[in-house]
Amino acid sequence: MKPLLIIYFSGVGNTKTVAGIIKSYAYKKIPTEIYSIENLPDNFTINNYSAVILGTPTYHSEPAKPLIKFLETVTSSPTCRGGSFPSL
Repeated sequence: MKPLLIIYFSGVGNTKTVAGIIKSYAYKKIPTEIYSIENLPDNFTINNYSAVILGTPTYHSEPAKPLIKFLETVTSSPTCRGGSFPSL
């Protein structure tokens, strides 16, 4: 079974804390990996995961820029399927 992936960006640490809490519950049912957007492994590919949970703070009612940039790179991948996000 492919693991669940939690990716987050945390400006001051609150989103990191919430991502850790989600992982602490999720890993009881499914293998779970957690990464900060700034510290993804060199060989990272989204195709290695069964599902993805994204965490971000909001700035002026919008997701953080690092998360938007990450989503742009992932959604331009020919192997990424499903989901979308509004263009900002």
